[in-house]
Amino acid sequence: MRKLFSLAFTLTLLIAACQPAVTANPAPVTQPAATPVAAATKGATALVPAPTTGNDPLVLATAAISEIEGTAEQRNDAQTNWATAAVGQTLNVGNQVRTGPESVAAIQFAEGAITRLGPDTLFTVSELGGDSQNPLIKLQLAAGQLFVLITGSLGTGSVEVETPIGVAAVRGSLMSVEVTDDGRIVVTCLETTGNCRLENESGSVEIQSGQQAEIISAGEPPTPAEQIDDSQLNEWFQNNPEAQAIVLEDSEAAGYTILQGDCDDNDSTIQPALEDTPTDGV
Repeated sequence: MRKLFSLAFTLTLLIAACQPAVTANPAPVTQPAATPVAAATKGATALVPAPTTGNDPLVLATAAISEIEGTAEQRNDAQTNWATAAVGQTLNVGNQVRTGPESVAAIQFAEGAITRLGPDTLFTVSELGGDSQNPLIKLQLAAGQLFVLITGSLGTGSVEVETPIGVAAVRGSLMSVEVTDDGRIVVTCLETTGNCRLENESGSVEIQSGQQAEIISAGEPPTPAEQIDDSQLNEWFQNNPEAQAIVLEDSEAAGYTILQGDCDDNDSTIQPALEDTPTDGV
């Protein structure tokens, strides 16, 4: 992992104010085999338009490589050989992508979700289900770190990231998932209008804006959510140009940003200046 510069930010968050509802996931839909791409991109950064689905709810979830900086490789499945990845390359179920040292990449989902990959990261597209309005996106993270940025409505859909010892899920939020060198799973929720969750067979934990939780080893439940630490915050800012603008924004003009404790910047009834009403559920 690249060495990150230090940022001096103070997180003063009101966590208990945000308790989103849980919704059901739609049934998965099988995708066709991967489409070969002849062009290759190496050691370059490029952006392409996101795949489009229009408003047709029957259109399946899609994904494409939208950015590469440094080196990245792709293969159709775990049994095929690695080849240099290309910006604009479509990804289907079973496809794998890995980044090299000091390299990053981004995957754009037409449904309004971006996944950014940190250096030395390996992930698999395990499911692209649901439809264009309620997508169910499932990824498997074997090593490294990825960042999920929900930039549009997922309806009743979600993005799930499976790791060797736990599963993280996100709706309407900015979530990172890391498989550390010593096998721990660290999940952060930078900002949420939905919810982030980390679970395994031993338990689960809800993670709110500015919080993180982890699973230390197989068979152990997730740790309680706690304030995100500086190193994880630096990872967000270093790898996601969108992140700093989001946490410093005050879209409801309430005088508070996410970094100042506004855990839902789209709801003026939830902010640090307001007195909390016990048992009101918000």
